[in-house]
Amino acid sequence: MSIKSNIYKAEVLHQQGNFQESSEICEKLLAKKANLFDALQIQGLNCKAQGQFSKAINFFERALKVRELHACTLNNLGNTYLALEDFKRASQYYSKALSIEPLLPEANNNLGICSVKLGDAEKAEKYYRKAILLDPTIADFHVNLGIVLTDRGAFSEASEFLIKSLTLDASKTAVYWYIFKIQMYLHRYLDALEIADSAILSCTLSESELCELLIGKAMVYWLFFRYEEAAQAIVLS
Repeated sequence: MSIKSNIYKAEVLHQQGNFQESSEICEKLLAKKANLFDALQIQGLNCKAQGQFSKAINFFERALKVRELHACTLNNLGNTYLALEDFKRASQYYSKALSIEPLLPEANNNLGICSVKLGDAEKAEKYYRKAILLDPTIADFHVNLGIVLTDRGAFSEASEFLIKSLTLDASKTAVYWYIFKIQMYLHRYLDALEIADSAILSCTLSESELCELLIGKAMVYWLFFRYEEAAQAIVLS
C-alpha cells in the first residue's frame, strides 16, 4: 500500500474514532519517514483524542518544523493547550493560526473560550461573533455567544442566539437553563415556567439539567406562594 493510501486510511480511522489503529499506521509510516507531515499531524490528533497531551504537543511541534506556517497545526496545538486549561498559551497559538488564516471559525470560537477564562468577556463576544459570521451552522458558537451575552446583561439578544442553537442542534439541552435564567432576570416568571416545562417535556435533558430546572420551577412557585407545587418540584428534583 502506498504512503498516500496509508495516510488516507489513518485519517479515516481517526475520524471513525479508531485512534489506536490509526496510530499504528502512523507509527509505521514515521518509522520509515520521520518528517512525514500528514502522519505527524494525524498522530498528534490521535494522541490528543486519547488524552496523551504531551505526546500530541510533540507531534504537532514536529509537524511545524516541516511546515512552519501551517494554520491548522497551530490551531491543533491551541486545542491541546485548551484541553490542558493553559488558556494563555492556547490563545497564543490560536492568534498565530489566525494571523496566517483569518477565516478559521474554530480558532475564533476557541479564542473566545480562552478570553472568557482569562476574564475578558468583551473580547470573547467579538471572537464568538466572528466565528458565527464565518460559519453560522455550528450550534456551539451560538451557545457560547448566548452565554456571554447573558452574563453581560444583553438578555434579548442572548435569547435569540440560545434559541438558534437549539434549532441547529436539539441536543444542546443545557441551553434551556440559560433561557430560563434570562426569563427570571427579566421577571417573566410565567415565561420561565413555560421554558422549564418545554424542556422537561422534550425528554432530552440529562439528570443534572432536569434537576436544575425543577429547582428553578420550585423557586418560581415559592415566589408566588404556591408552596405545594414548590415542594413537589423539589421532591422530583
